[in-house]
Amino acid sequence: FTMKYPEEKRALPEGFRGFPRLNRDSKGNEKCVACYLCEVVCPVGAIKLEAKENTDPGLGRDRRPAYFNINMGRCICCGLCEEACPVDSIVMGSSYELNAESRHEFVYDMEKLLNLP
Repeated sequence: FTMKYPEEKRALPEGFRGFPRLNRDSKGNEKCVACYLCEVVCPVGAIKLEAKENTDPGLGRDRRPAYFNINMGRCICCGLCEEACPVDSIVMGSSYELNAESRHEFVYDMEKLLNLP
């Protein structure tokens, strides 16, 4: 059968691992504590982050990411970053479509990662 893509999309199976995305806490802030575990465990080096001191006392943590980037062009969707994260900040989402006009567009920053499905 023929699907009318992109208007119609196929149903994803249970347990599908798309590209990684970041989660927010109940206050709408990123959950990341900048522990570097995801960056260390990534087999292809697609994740880059830098920690900064937390200035918001309401977050309840010492550090937060100054920046958090994932190069989706290099990501192999292995899920090791999700397993390594101690606070469930990074999870494998349901997005699987990837297009760009240059390689620089494959680098997703923290804001884009927080808004992925």
